Amino acid sequence: MGRKRYYMILIVGSTLLITGLHYIVPQERVHPTILEELYYMPILAGAVIFGMKGALLTFGLASFSYLPFFFGAWVGPSPIEFLDRLFHLIFSGVFAVFTGFLIERDWRRREELGKERYLAGVGRAAAEIIHDLKSPLMAISGFAARIKEGRGEASRAAQMIIDAAQTMEKTTVGILGFAKPADLDLKEEDVADVLNRVLDTSLERARKSGIKLSVDMPPERLKVSMDSLQIQRALTNLVDNAIDASEEGQVVNVRTTVERNYLSIRVVDHGSGMDKETLGNLFTPFYSKKSQGTGLGLATAKKIVDQHRGAISVKSKPGAGTEVTIRLPVRQAGHEREKRG
Repeated sequence: MGRKRYYMILIVGSTLLITGLHYIVPQERVHPTILEELYYMPILAGAVIFGMKGALLTFGLASFSYLPFFFGAWVGPSPIEFLDRLFHLIFSGVFAVFTGFLIERDWRRREELGKERYLAGVGRAAAEIIHDLKSPLMAISGFAARIKEGRGEASRAAQMIIDAAQTMEKTTVGILGFAKPADLDLKEEDVADVLNRVLDTSLERARKSGIKLSVDMPPERLKVSMDSLQIQRALTNLVDNAIDASEEGQVVNVRTTVERNYLSIRVVDHGSGMDKETLGNLFTPFYSKKSQGTGLGLATAKKIVDQHRGAISVKSKPGAGTEVTIRLPVRQAGHEREKRG
């Protein structure tokens, strides 16, 4: 039995039950006016479940069931009792129409709100796609220019172009599922390899801004269970933000340490820093003071780190630079250390 059919039976049954009480309950014990007011309950239920149509049909059923009492099933009626019953029918009809109107108006508002949320979600997805594809596109452009000009190793540049294109494809697919939690593809990954891919992706952006990139790694090779693509997205956003905040000739440093059961990755710049207002809205999507910023970089990074059950923190002062730290648990996910050759 469908849910609506069940509700329909319940509404009709309650209406008939109220009518039956008029016959069963002696007038000396319960005044008829009290039983009359009970009809408002099924009318309200009909409006809430079926809208205006349900309210009017329930009112019609209640009125038809009430007719024997309206024409004097009780002793009398006196003129006052007749007017009381007449007003009851009128007010019940007004109540049915008014309630049905309000319910259907609420339904329309919810439908419009749902459409607005859908369109806003599409806009967020589009903005995040554009945001996350900037760095891979710049990497492709930069390495393609190297091949054209004969600079560097052509095979490595070609491989970087392929890697950047694959990153773009995976990123686009991942963002299109923005509304639902991402399914992490956890694997034992070499942290150094992930960081090198991040730096390669952001290298062209840094070169155009005159910024140097450096990475500090512990002497042993560290492998941690993570979704390397998602962590790469998060770190690329952080490195790109650090580059944008730096001035020509400055250095953006990525430092990696293992502290107890956590892998800590710090992205440090010596740029403009942030004021209290910016720090307070740092992880708010679409909040950005950059003229060409989308406000999605840190929000995206936090979402990814949270999904890895990690934490992200920020230290910054105006004019003194910024330090963003990502801490990922390594005990639960598992980690391995190997001496570097």
